[in-house]
Amino acid sequence: MEPTYDFLHIYEGEDSNSPIIGSFQGSQAPERIESSGNSLFLAFQSDASVGFSGFNTEFKGTTVPALLNSTSNQLYLHFQSDISVAAAGFHLEYKTTCGGTLSSLGCMILSPGFPGSYPNNLDCTWKISLPVGYGAHIQFLNFSTEANHDYLEIQNGPYHTSPMIGQFSGTDLPSALLSTMHEALIHFYGDHSQNRQGFKLAYQDKDSDMYMCFDV
Repeated sequence: MEPTYDFLHIYEGEDSNSPIIGSFQGSQAPERIESSGNSLFLAFQSDASVGFSGFNTEFKGTTVPALLNSTSNQLYLHFQSDISVAAAGFHLEYKTTCGGTLSSLGCMILSPGFPGSYPNNLDCTWKISLPVGYGAHIQFLNFSTEANHDYLEIQNGPYHTSPMIGQFSGTDLPSALLSTMHEALIHFYGDHSQNRQGFKLAYQDKDSDMYMCFDV
């Protein structure tokens, strides 16, 4: 991890309000951590600059590990066993999450699963929050949803009740949009059938010429 900018925090409990028992950065592997309870919460935070290989963790024991939240669109799972005692192993499930608040002056937003198909019954909301006096220029790079059933809506403001400046469905690539406020809301929702590729869009401050982060 990038020193000073990327962090892994480990909490003794079910969320980030629990006592923290480890905070790590840099390239030195931490020592083994033992939990006194049956729940751990891991939070990984990184900035938009230098990328490193990240981290790999192992859980040992018979208690169910705590819920893990990934900040990327990829996870690598490695299971290792020896030749001695056999056990039942494990069963895990995952689900995609989407949305959040974006405060960088430029960023890329992707629908869940892009460039593959998005899942059923999506309801995702991203809020663009720029400094006061700024405006967001929004440009679509890819767009494909189930026509008249799955929609992308953009509000000129931070609320679902703010004035709508765009509502899109189908396969036509929307034209670029400009939010006149420093906050904008992007709402993507779909039904239970006929998933498509979704969308890829980029926003940037109207006076900027580069993107500074990726939402993946």
